[in-house]
Amino acid sequence: MLARIANNTARSLKGSASLALKPKGAKAPCPPVHLSDLPEDKRTFHHWNESFPMTHGLEPVTLVHIGKCGGTSIRRSFVEAGIDVHELHMRKAPLDAARRYVVWVRDPIKRFISAFNHSKSITQFDITGMAPGTATLENCPAPMRIETKIKTGHAYPGEYEYLMAQFETANDLAEALYGPSLKRRLLAHLLMRMPDEHMNKGIGWHLHNGAWVDVYKDNIAAVGRVETFDADFAAMIEDMQLGRDVPLKHTRMHKANLETALSEAAITNLKRFYRNTDYKALETLKRHGFLE
Repeated sequence: MLARIANNTARSLKGSASLALKPKGAKAPCPPVHLSDLPEDKRTFHHWNESFPMTHGLEPVTLVHIGKCGGTSIRRSFVEAGIDVHELHMRKAPLDAARRYVVWVRDPIKRFISAFNHSKSITQFDITGMAPGTATLENCPAPMRIETKIKTGHAYPGEYEYLMAQFETANDLAEALYGPSLKRRLLAHLLMRMPDEHMNKGIGWHLHNGAWVDVYKDNIAAVGRVETFDADFAAMIEDMQLGRDVPLKHTRMHKANLETALSEAAITNLKRFYRNTDYKALETLKRHGFLE
């Protein structure tokens, strides 16, 4: 089992290598953020097993949706206001110099705890009595994952679920990263590098460990933090001058009561693990004046 997981993880990591950070379009001033009328065939948005009437698109904006950094709340807020927003989530795509980007970030350790507990809540979620097409953000932790679980009995590939089962809490996983047991250390690093969820695809992964910020700093329309979410969202909407209100809608209301405490050893290990990825990306955002 471990050999197969290691081989699959290595192939996935090789296939997700950082893109060459060269602008797709000519490096010219972006048009201001504005609302565009949507064609009739795009005036209904289907997601989270729900449908929303849409009237406008937010142009030329792309939301860089980093897992467990509030991206679902941001997108849902725009959607409920009838505004469609292009999104990059759990994938890297060619980045376009003709677009503006919205990025939300979070303390890497808190993001890790949230990411682990998110996966744990999905693997432990009881689907008894649930029919296909009934999972929503209000009654489960992740509608699409739970829909897969309803249909197949598993929310994730077998390798990911096997690795998640080896660690009861976020603290167990973090302590194992550089702990005394070589086997536990191997299991921990395999899980942290699995491409299926947010522990691997974090701030550094999305922002090319900060190199993306160096290249696209002039295209960044807004950077917000989970720790100051409401104020940062309000400031972003005001700066965009859209001519209409976009009330903030906090989502993911269904939350499992899982352990969040970390030992000093766990915190030290996580700082070491994310040192050249998430922390490096945050330092780059700070260096360019996007974070204090």
